[in-house]
Amino acid sequence: MEKWGTSSPIGKELKKIVTSKLQMGGINKIQANFKIWQESFRNLYLQDEVNQELFVKHVQLITSVFFIIYIFQERNPNKKNADQISTVQNKFHSMEKLLKIPSYMRWIIENQDIINIFFAEYERLESFKTVSFKKEDLFTQIYQELIANTTRHPQGEFYTHSELARLMVGDIYEFGDRVLDPSCGSGTFLCEIAKKIFTSKKTMVEKREAYNNLHGIDINPLACFMARANLILIQEEQMNQLIDPKIIHDNFLFPSNPTNHVSQVKMDLLIGNPPWVVLNRIASKEEKTRIKKLGMDYGILLGGKLATSTELTTIFITHSQRQNLEEGGKMFFVTPASLANAGQHALFRQFTGLKNIEFWAFTKDVFRIHNHCMKAEKGKMSLEDRLKIKWNIFDCVENPFSVKLASTQWYFPMSITNKDSKIEKSPHNPIKTDCSFLVGRLAPFDSTTQKKMISAIVNGNSKNGEQESSYKSKFRQGASLVPRNLLFIEPISNEKDRVQKIITIQPSRWIQSKKYSTWQFKAFERAQIESKYCFSVAKSTGLIPFQYIQKYHAFLPLNKESDQSYTVNSPKTPFAKKHYQLLTKLYQEHKKDGAQISNLLQRLNYGKALSDPRQFMQPKVVYNGIGSIVKAAIITDPAIIDTSLYFFIPETLPEAYFLLGILNSPYITRRVKKVGSTGASGSLRNIHKHPLDVNIPEYCSKDLNHLDLSSFAKELEEFILKFIATLCKQDQSLIDKPKTIQNRLFKSTAYLSFLNQLDHKVEKILKNRASM
Repeated sequence: MEKWGTSSPIGKELKKIVTSKLQMGGINKIQANFKIWQESFRNLYLQDEVNQELFVKHVQLITSVFFIIYIFQERNPNKKNADQISTVQNKFHSMEKLLKIPSYMRWIIENQDIINIFFAEYERLESFKTVSFKKEDLFTQIYQELIANTTRHPQGEFYTHSELARLMVGDIYEFGDRVLDPSCGSGTFLCEIAKKIFTSKKTMVEKREAYNNLHGIDINPLACFMARANLILIQEEQMNQLIDPKIIHDNFLFPSNPTNHVSQVKMDLLIGNPPWVVLNRIASKEEKTRIKKLGMDYGILLGGKLATSTELTTIFITHSQRQNLEEGGKMFFVTPASLANAGQHALFRQFTGLKNIEFWAFTKDVFRIHNHCMKAEKGKMSLEDRLKIKWNIFDCVENPFSVKLASTQWYFPMSITNKDSKIEKSPHNPIKTDCSFLVGRLAPFDSTTQKKMISAIVNGNSKNGEQESSYKSKFRQGASLVPRNLLFIEPISNEKDRVQKIITIQPSRWIQSKKYSTWQFKAFERAQIESKYCFSVAKSTGLIPFQYIQKYHAFLPLNKESDQSYTVNSPKTPFAKKHYQLLTKLYQEHKKDGAQISNLLQRLNYGKALSDPRQFMQPKVVYNGIGSIVKAAIITDPAIIDTSLYFFIPETLPEAYFLLGILNSPYITRRVKKVGSTGASGSLRNIHKHPLDVNIPEYCSKDLNHLDLSSFAKELEEFILKFIATLCKQDQSLIDKPKTIQNRLFKSTAYLSFLNQLDHKVEKILKNRASM
C-alpha cells in the first residue's frame, strides 16, 4: 500500500502528470478521454463524484495494477534504455488484452511520462528482485484506499472480507461447478474459488477446466478490470499459459447483448455480494422503472413506499435464480438483514422455487449495515417446509478478522398473511398460487405455533387468527418534510421583526441530511420570511416515553384559507415568496435524475400528508415509526407531524391517556420486536404500524380497567415532566438533548417500578381482549 496509494511517490507523480494535462488549455488526449470516462460513470456514481479527482484516482489504480503485474512477471530490473522502454510497452499491451482496460484508459500504457515514473521507481526498489506476492485479493486494498466510501456505497458496493468469502466458498463450492458471481466487484469470491482449484490435488488439465467454469459480471468497468487483475495474479504461479478470465462488463439484469451473454448460461452455483441499495437511491429514472417492472413481474415487489425501500439485492437473487441456476443448483449470497425481517420483502420471503434455505447471522456486523448470508437450493418444497429456516449464528472476532460457528437454530416467520390482491401471471412468474402470501419477519419459533399458523393460512384466515386493532386505520404517518436542509430552520427574531411579523431565519444546525445524499450543503446563510410560514414540527428525535420535549421549526408553504383549512401552495407574501423561489431552484438543481416527484410542492405534500386537516388539530397522540423501543406522547401545542412519527386525534383526553399507557408499555415493544425489522447488531429499527397489529381495544369510558390505565398513564406523564424539570434545573442544556434525558430516565428505579405496574395493567387488558 505504501508504494501504490495516493500518498506514495508513484501516486503523487501520477496525480501531478494527469492534473496538469487536465488543466491545460485546448483539448489533449487525456482531456478527451476524461470526457468519455465521465459519460461512462454518470449512471454509476453521484454526479458530484464524477470529477477530475476521481478520474485521477482511477488512473492511479489502473497504473498500479499494470506495474505490480509486470513486476510479478519479470522480477529482474534492467537499466532504462530505448529497447527496454519498448519491451515494457509491448508487455503492457499484451497484459491489456487480458485485463481489457477500458478504451478511455488505454492512453496510460502509451504515456511516456508514466513509463518514466515506472522505471524511476523500479530501479530504486531493489526489493522487487525478491518480492513475494500472496495469492489473495491483492488489488482490493488499493481499490479501497483510492476509491472513497462516498463513491462506492451509493451504487451499493460493499467490500466482502476475504475471510467471509473463504468460509462461504469452502462451505458450498464443489470442484468443477459452473459458477457465476452476478455482481463480482473486484472478484473476491471468484478468487477464493480459483485458489481452492489451484491448491487441489487434481491434474493441471482438470484445474484448467474447473477454472474455465468461473464467470463474473459487473456493471462497473473498473471493478471488472480489478477482478481480471486479481484472477490473473492467482494464475501466474500456477500456469505457463494464462487463461482469459471470464469477466464481463455489463448490466446483469438488463444485458446489452442478451442472446450472447453468460447470464443466459445455467450454472451449478451462484455466489456473491449483490448491490446493497434500495430502489429510491437509484439515480437513473429509466433504470429504476425497469427494475421495478422486473420486481413486479417476479411477484416480489410490493406497492407504495414499500416498493421504493425494496433492496435491489432481492431482485438480483430472484433474477439469477430464475434465469441462471440449474435445477438442483445452489446459491449463496451476502445480503442486508432486511431480507429476513423487513416488511418490504414480505413477498420475497416466500422463497418461491427454492428449498433447504439457510441463513448465516453474525454476533457483530461484518459490514456497517446489519447483514446476513442466504443459502439455498433450486427446487420444489411445500410452503410449510420451505419456511422452516436453518439459522446458523457465527461469532465474529476482529484483528485479525475471523468467524466461527457458535450455534444453530430453526427459524420461522412470525406471521403469514394472505395477500388480498392476487399477483398477475407473467412470463417470469407463472405460479400464481405461490405468490399470495406476505411472509413476516423470520425469528425462532416453536413447532406448535408453526403448525397453527400454517393451518390458519390453509383455512383462509387473514392473519394467523389474530385480529388487528381498529386503531390501525385511524393512526396516520406524518408528512415527508424533505429535503431537510432546505426546510428546517432556526428563527432569529428581534423587536422590529415581531412588530412587522417578519422573522429572520437560518438553516437548522440540528437537522442533518442522510449520508451520501445530494442534499449535504447549506442552502442559504440567512433569509427573511413572514412569521406565519414558520411552523413547529414534531420529529421522533424529540420524543421520549410520555413526553415530547424538543421543538423543531420549518419553513413550509402552507396557506390558511377562509374556511380555516390549509393548502400547500406557493406563498403569497413577498418575503416568503422570494425564499420559496430560492428553495424551488435549489430543489430542481439537486434532485436526482430518477426522481418521480418533479417539484418541491409535490414532494412536501406526498400522499397529502401535509395538507391533511388532522395536522392542524389538537391534541395528538404520537408514537415513533423507527427506533429501538416504542414510545408515545400527547402533543397539545400546534405542530406539524413529520414522517418519523405516527399520530391520531383522540375524541377525549382519557382516550389519549389510555393509548399513551398502551403504547409506552414494555409489552408492546416486546411484541413489536418479534415482527419489526432490525438494524445494526440486530436491534429493533422499523416499528411503523406494528404496535397496532396487537389487538388493542377501543377505549371505553365504562370499562374500569380502561379508566384505571388512563389515570395511571396521566400520573406517569406528570412524573416524567417533574423528572425532566429536575434534570434541566441542574443542567439547562439538557432540554435540547432528548436522548440523554431518556437514558437517565431508564436508570431511574422509580420509573422502572412504574413501568412494571404499567405492564401488568396493559397485559390484563389485552389478555382479557384475547379471551373474548
